[in-house]
Amino acid sequence: MYPRRVTPSDEPVLLLTTQSDVEAEMIRSLLASYDISSSVVSTLSHSLFPFAVGGLGEIHIRVPAHAEADARRIVAAHRSAAPEAAAEAAGNAPGSVVALTLRGRAPARIDLAGGTLDIWPIYLLLDDPVTVNVAIDLAAEAEVGSLSGSRVEIRSEDLAAGTEAAELGGLPLDGPLALAVRLVRHFAPQGGLRLTTRATVPAGSGLGGSSALAVAVATALLRRAGNPARPADAADLARLLGNLEAQVLGIPTGVQDYYPALLGGTLALSFSAAGVRAERLPVEGAALEERLVLAYEGASRSSGISNGDMLRRFLAGESGARQGLAAVARCARRVADALTIGDLDAAGLALDDEMTARRSLSPLVVTEATEAQFAAARAAGALGAKVCGAGGGGCSVYFTRAGGREAVATALTAAGARVLPFRIASSGALTESSQAGAPGA
Repeated sequence: MYPRRVTPSDEPVLLLTTQSDVEAEMIRSLLASYDISSSVVSTLSHSLFPFAVGGLGEIHIRVPAHAEADARRIVAAHRSAAPEAAAEAAGNAPGSVVALTLRGRAPARIDLAGGTLDIWPIYLLLDDPVTVNVAIDLAAEAEVGSLSGSRVEIRSEDLAAGTEAAELGGLPLDGPLALAVRLVRHFAPQGGLRLTTRATVPAGSGLGGSSALAVAVATALLRRAGNPARPADAADLARLLGNLEAQVLGIPTGVQDYYPALLGGTLALSFSAAGVRAERLPVEGAALEERLVLAYEGASRSSGISNGDMLRRFLAGESGARQGLAAVARCARRVADALTIGDLDAAGLALDDEMTARRSLSPLVVTEATEAQFAAARAAGALGAKVCGAGGGGCSVYFTRAGGREAVATALTAAGARVLPFRIASSGALTESSQAGAPGA
């Protein structure tokens, strides 16, 4: 929240002027996301905004006197992030980018235990299910700038793909950017827009990269609309993004990936008929980092293949699937309890037991390469090994003994895996947004 100061006067003062009604609305929305009120008035017939002014007159943006200094820092910071856009926008030419860029950034995650339990309705049919995951600094980023008119452009830097249309309704709902398109169409921003995305998460890694991307895009679009998401909005936003991603994938999706992206830290997600409850576990991030090795063997199959197989067998009442997921749930609870009391050895052993239970759920979970890497890690002293996400390739996580991280990483490299350096991300997209609510802090 923006900290309101006690000052002699709250009389509005002039912050800046512009000839672009799009830029004026962007600045108003940006300031509102920091809880700074502003008035936007055109000199053209002294009319109140909003309307299309173009180059016919100036638009004056005023803020309360007590907020002037912080408002100037906020606008300057966002303008300096896009100097080329500022130059393009000087003439407000058709298709030019307004000199203000809003960003969203969201961490990916390592799921330590209880994956698949977060898929509806599996968690309703199990006793006290929990999913444990940890946010990491491999992240997805989104930048939103405004274009004059109604044109919409979407670009993915890591996919080297793009799509554009003269207006929002013309964007295609299929293709490699289908999720970004659905997000933009859902939030339906006013005016023209350019969305650029990038990710440091390897393709098919099983680290929840697509969900982190959805969170990054959503938070950037919400800030642009002057309606920033707050930590209390995590459950509603996770549900919405899960539904949109399910439309893209054509299969049921879980919700666990959105919470670390939104909130950060090490989380235990508990499920009930009332919904999802996210609890931050009190484990020290640095201590947990020293016990984990993340290794990538190459892009995995679609998560829908193995998850769909598990869900089908579970709903068909196959005893093996029911018993297997119940065992996964028990092991996940053990991981959560061990992390809560700081018993990292017990957490590593419970993670390994969770993987043993998970193997019974589908033959698609583990590849030959994964098996070889598991064996190499255990020979080097790992306490536990587990696939990330739905498995079938991608990443695996290894829980080591105290002081054993380097030996396990070396063994995995020799076995053909690519060890990915990471840090635990203590904050997510929402917590970063709330911390940014005190400019100059």
